[in-house]
Amino acid sequence: MDLKKPLRQMMVLLGLGIILSAPLQVEALPFNDDMVDVQPNAGELTQPRVEGTVPVGMLEDALLTKETALTLTNPLTSTDDVLVRGKVLYQINCSACHGNIGEKDYAPGVAGSKMGAPDLSHQMYRDRTDGHVFSYIHFGGAIMPRLGWKLSTRETWEIISYVREVQKNKEQE
Repeated sequence: MDLKKPLRQMMVLLGLGIILSAPLQVEALPFNDDMVDVQPNAGELTQPRVEGTVPVGMLEDALLTKETALTLTNPLTSTDDVLVRGKVLYQINCSACHGNIGEKDYAPGVAGSKMGAPDLSHQMYRDRTDGHVFSYIHFGGAIMPRLGWKLSTRETWEIISYVREVQKNKEQE
């Protein structure tokens, strides 16, 4: 008689018995009564900032005004890393309205075609200062939403670096 099969079955049952007899430990986030019927909207912070405080690393942005933003110049050099990050950030945050400005035949993004988002590679936008572009991204404009709450100062400059590079390349075409 072959004892391997019954021995194997007994080992499996013993293993299952050990597993099933172990106490189950389940952890979950605590539920709070003030979480009922609270559904944040897109772009809305789930917990408001405490009055008089500044999030860690955001003091520079908290002190920034539209007037001082207009005077800023891009502190980043257009290295490959900066341009790659700028392109990715542009695609995530800007292309839905402004489209792919790198294309030879420009077409606005899906949302931009309904609102009339401009082609950022146009000469008028090339002539704007870096501070003006930064201010528009950070504080918003006529129909452009403000993105200062979402992007860090560096990310904003990376987007501007990418847009400036595309503008330069289109100017040379």
